[in-house]
Amino acid sequence: MPIALSYDRSRFGAGAQYEYSRTSHAFSAGQAYRGSFRWSEQHFQMSANAGLDTQALGVDSVFSAFPGLNVALAQLGLGANTSIEQLVILLQNRAFLNSLGIAPSATLQLVPRNSYAGLNLSWRSGRQVLELNSNYNRNSFLTQQNTTVLQTVRYRRGLSNFTELVTSFTLLDSLALAHRWSPVWEIGLRHQFRSSPFPHLHQHNGMISGTVRLQDSSGIQVVQAAEITLDGDRRTTSNSQGNYRFSSVRPGVHTVQIAFKSSRPFWYTTSSKVSTTADSIVDFGMIYPAAQVIGYVLNDVGMGLPDIGVLLKGPQGEMNLTTDQGGKFVAPVAQSGSYSAHVDVESVPDGYALEDLQLASISVGEGEFKKVSFTLPAIRALAGSVQTYDSAKEAYISLPGMTVQIAELKRQTITDGSGRYSFRNMPSGIFTILVNGQQYGQVQLSAAPQLLRHDIKLTSSTSALAKR
Repeated sequence: MPIALSYDRSRFGAGAQYEYSRTSHAFSAGQAYRGSFRWSEQHFQMSANAGLDTQALGVDSVFSAFPGLNVALAQLGLGANTSIEQLVILLQNRAFLNSLGIAPSATLQLVPRNSYAGLNLSWRSGRQVLELNSNYNRNSFLTQQNTTVLQTVRYRRGLSNFTELVTSFTLLDSLALAHRWSPVWEIGLRHQFRSSPFPHLHQHNGMISGTVRLQDSSGIQVVQAAEITLDGDRRTTSNSQGNYRFSSVRPGVHTVQIAFKSSRPFWYTTSSKVSTTADSIVDFGMIYPAAQVIGYVLNDVGMGLPDIGVLLKGPQGEMNLTTDQGGKFVAPVAQSGSYSAHVDVESVPDGYALEDLQLASISVGEGEFKKVSFTLPAIRALAGSVQTYDSAKEAYISLPGMTVQIAELKRQTITDGSGRYSFRNMPSGIFTILVNGQQYGQVQLSAAPQLLRHDIKLTSSTSALAKR
């Protein structure tokens, strides 16, 4: 039953794991604890790990390790089916261990343990690499213990793209029955051959060829003077028929790559880098994307309006479009030229001002992406009345001539003879209402069209204060 936790980022990572296992007829349960972390920063990298494993040792393993155990148990009047608890007590008795031939100073480890740790450090700069690796391992099983420590320092320096000098020193420290040091010093030269050093063993050379094509609004055509490379060092260009060819290609896997350049944006319709073998045909294809008109229909707070009709006119005729849920419409344009777009006012729902809506003119070139947007202000208004309670009439009465203000907009109006006020062309947002300079709450207008009624009712004391 494993349980693991981990944290991973581009430059740092750490993890921990716990594992539990249980075996019948065993002295104890098996458990494992493991932890690791890594860190990197420019030229430096470091990683480390550590762990402890305890195995679920079975009774049969003890009988196999000590053949005389059955005899010793029989002498005590016990059999092979002795309980684990009784067996543990006997194996902890020094006199009983001596009867099995175990040295008096020996320690019997009934729960085998393996503890280990590792540390890796590296430094890289240009073609130089310096590495330090250290590993520790300790095993304990019944009367046996052994410990090994392996440490390595390695330096690598690239002499070219395919050749490097490698030198290392390794020290193995082993402690079992005796302490033993094993140092190893190595120095070498590594070279990666791009071709066989024994050319007479080659099979016959082959050929890699293909055609380069480009698709645009007029169709598919071949491409002349496109550069193609083989294995990064052999180069050729496509001819007037769009064809290219590499001859004398040796057997094996090769990399063919095209480098197409254009002032216009384009996409590859095939992979631009291909792994292949000799006597293969590798074609390359590109496409100039069709021109597009991308547009938006928004309200005055920048929110898209869905299901709004837009009519696009141009050299290729007319196109009816409808905005999506985000207020966006996309029109593919197959022919360059001048286009005009306007909103279908019949598709606009009630509550939006259309007085300032105008026709949009767009000039589209080959493969261009042009954007256009239309803004439809939502119609919002705030209206209500200012009233005060008349105790003599036991009812609220209107207050004419009161100054109502919207603090954030610095707008104000005077209530009419019926105590009514109104504000038109309101933006969306939360606003503070003042009456004769005194604050009387806040109102909120949504992004959608809205006619909000807000009556202000003054108490007798606040009414007297507001009239001053």
